[in-house]
Amino acid sequence: MLLETIVQYCNEKYLSYGDNCGNTTCTHPTGQCSGSCYNCLYHVHFPDRAPENSKTLYDCPKMLCHYVCQYSYLYATELFCAFQSKLDFLKDYLYFHILSLGCGGCADLMGFEFFAHQNNIHAPVSYIGIDINENWADIHTAIKEYTNENSIGFKVPFYKDVFSVFRERDIHETNVIVISYLISYLYNSGQIRQIDELAELVVDKIVSQKGASNKLLFVINDVNSNRRGRDYFTYFETAIRRKGLTISKRGFRFFESGSLNEWQRIGTPYQIRRSVFEIPLDIKNRYHAQSAVQSTIQLLLEVE
Repeated sequence: MLLETIVQYCNEKYLSYGDNCGNTTCTHPTGQCSGSCYNCLYHVHFPDRAPENSKTLYDCPKMLCHYVCQYSYLYATELFCAFQSKLDFLKDYLYFHILSLGCGGCADLMGFEFFAHQNNIHAPVSYIGIDINENWADIHTAIKEYTNENSIGFKVPFYKDVFSVFRERDIHETNVIVISYLISYLYNSGQIRQIDELAELVVDKIVSQKGASNKLLFVINDVNSNRRGRDYFTYFETAIRRKGLTISKRGFRFFESGSLNEWQRIGTPYQIRRSVFEIPLDIKNRYHAQSAVQSTIQLLLEVE
C-alpha cells in the first residue's frame, strides 16, 4: 500500500539525515536546529502556543519526513472515513480524477487507495496535487514511483500557491476535491481573509468544469475549532450555490476524540476511534505517531 511504502521511505530518509536537517543551512528562526522535529511541528501547528523565534514554516526536509511518519496514519484514516461514508455516491464512478489542495504527503491518496481496495473498486484513478512547498519534491518522487507501478495516474504537484494556479488555469473533469488541513494553515499563516477568493476560484476553475453530466464529491477535512478556520468551510458551499450548481446532499462529520465540547459536536460522529492502519511500533515510538483519533471535522458536499 502507498501508506506503508512512503512511511518506510520517509523513515529511512529521516534516519539518513542524522543530526542534519537536509538544508544547506539551518532554517530554524533561531539559526540553530531545535533537535526535535516533533517540537518544531507542534510550533508550526499551534503558533499561539509557541515560544518566540519558533518554527513557522514547513521548510525543513527532515521535518517533513517526520511529518509523514507522525501524521499519515491518522490523516489517511480520516480521509478513508470520508470516502467510505460516501460509498453509495462514489461506487458508480467510471473514473476518479482527484484534486488535492495543499496535498503535502498525499494522505488523501493513501486513504483513497485503501477505500478502493476495501470496496473492490477498480475504476481508473488519477490524482493532481497542489502545494506551494517544493521541499515535498523528493517524497512526491517516491509517490510517483509507487503510482507508476500500481496504475495510478499521479501528476507531480504544482509547486505554487493555490491562488496562482487557479488564476492561470481551469482543471477539467475533476470529480473528487479534497481540502485537508489547508484552511487551518491559511488561518495560522494570516491568509484567511483570502478564503472568499479561494472559494470563488475553486468553484469557477474546477467545480464548474466537472462536466454537466458528472457529479463531484467535495471534502473539507480540518481541525474542529472555530478558532482555526472551521467557520470558513461553508464559504465553498455558498460559492457553489451562487454559481447555480446543485448540492444534492451536504453534512458535517466529526471524530469523537473524547475531549470535545458541545459546540464541536456538529453533524454526525464517526464510530471509528483509532487509526484503521496498524502503526509499526518503531514508527510509533520514534515519531510519536498517535493511533487515537484527533478532534477533526469534515464538511462533505455531493455536487450534481
